[in-house]
This record gives sequence, C-alpha cells and structure tokens, in this order.
Amino acid sequence: MSGHGKFYDVIIVDAGSAGVTAPIHATRKKMDFAALTVDGGGQVIYLSEVENYTGF
Repeated sequence: MSGHGKFYDVIIVDAGSAGVTAPIHATRKKMDFAALTVDGGGQVIYLSEVENYTGF
C-alpha cells in the first residue's frame, strides 16, 4: 500500500450480540479493529426480555 488508509486485524459488521461482544475480545487480544453499523442492537432490539447479553 502506498501509505494511504489503514489495515485492521478485525472488521466487525453490525452491532447485534456478536457485534457488541467482538470488540471486547479483540481488545483483550490487543487487535486493531473497526466496527461498522447503521443502528446498534441488531435483532435483539425487537425482543421484550434478554438474559446474559453483553450490550445491556
């Protein structure tokens, strides 16, 4: 690459349950990451009750 842009170890797409948990694990492993999302929560925002969810 000619010095433009940035390389990431991980690119996280969306902010559902996996998208919220993935940055935690990437940070623990000292990885550079980018998170891309339109709105946070994913499908879980349509549920009335969720147990053991990192995002809450």
